[in-house]
Amino acid sequence: ASAEIAEQAVTVGPNESDVVTVTKSAAGGGQLSLNFDVSKMSESITITAVNDIKEAAIQSGAISGEVLSAFDVAAQNQQGDFSVVYSAEVGSGIDAAKILAWHSNDSGATWTRLEDAEISYDGLFASMVVEGFSAYAFSVVPEPSTYAAIAGVIALALAAWRRRK
Repeated sequence: ASAEIAEQAVTVGPNESDVVTVTKSAAGGGQLSLNFDVSKMSESITITAVNDIKEAAIQSGAISGEVLSAFDVAAQNQQGDFSVVYSAEVGSGIDAAKILAWHSNDSGATWTRLEDAEISYDGLFASMVVEGFSAYAFSVVPEPSTYAAIAGVIALALAAWRRRK
């Protein structure tokens, strides 16, 4: 079962009435999906309630590259042995090797690159397994040719400006 989180918390767990997948659509487009592995949960284990999912705030320069997606997840997790697959819509036509994963424990004030994150990309969504709930983001580093093109345009503009003087 799955549920779109809106105004109230969503309960995740092994019971038939609980959900396994929680989704949230972003205001500006894009979507986040949390897929829980509840196979190891039992009724004796306290279940998880996903309280809120919102777009994470990112200060300029806090993340290298172009930010593709950033969400802050607030949840209650008393105990349990399960994993969560964090899948965010990042767009199509991206070189999967260029996607970077980021984490923030302080609601986006500081970001740390997840060097060892195993990121999969299906042509629209980037996914990784996360432990705990907080803010996560995906970014992409531009190709070196993009930097070269930008430098070339700046050089041409500077030359034209100097010539007019």
